[in-house]
Amino acid sequence: MSEIIMNEVAISSHLHRTGDSEFSLAEGKMLKIETSPNGETIFNSSVPAGKVWEIAVYLRINEI
Repeated sequence: MSEIIMNEVAISSHLHRTGDSEFSLAEGKMLKIETSPNGETIFNSSVPAGKVWEIAVYLRINEI
């Protein structure tokens, strides 16, 4: 899996960060997105038997 490289644009009191990545997961693999510490789960699912997931992630963070 490749790391998401973030780009930054500073606009007065705001900072915008964006990044994207693409990768594949084979059957039985799991994709989990959570916060830390204390791990609030945002997404948690596994690839079904006989399937492959082609995943594209786009992440945008607006820091205010």
